[in-house]
Amino acid sequence: MDIFFGVTVSDKTSHLDNFFREVEGEIKALINQNSAYGNSLKFIYIGIFYVSPEYSQFFKVRKPKYCYENIDTGDGQVEKTAVRFEYEMLLDFEKYKDLSYDEAKLSFLEDLFNSMDVLGTDAVRKKFKDFPADQFIADSKNLFQLQ
Repeated sequence: MDIFFGVTVSDKTSHLDNFFREVEGEIKALINQNSAYGNSLKFIYIGIFYVSPEYSQFFKVRKPKYCYENIDTGDGQVEKTAVRFEYEMLLDFEKYKDLSYDEAKLSFLEDLFNSMDVLGTDAVRKKFKDFPADQFIADSKNLFQLQ
């Protein structure tokens, strides 16, 4: 499994891009160290929009989606299987704009983990049967010492 943050920031906020990459890197390291997250979900993509108000009209959060691949079942058959889950989040510009780096990172972590609730929905559990969403979220929170 792997995770990727697709980050869109406006020019006025680009100094905050570092902590998005820092958090992404730490979660990637967690995933690489832990094989208990199953084999069905190969990739989580989180689109993160942090843009100033004059640009926010161009960035609307779309509903979560599954991406499929054709998987060889081993008996000569090919099965279309969900392997990737994508969702987006829009961060509140006003909430972050005057925060220090550390305060913004902590606030982002809270918003990120709140957004990860979508991973534990029944629909996602049905698509990725062996992915322990609750365990993944708990491990990620523990990584950043959040409860």
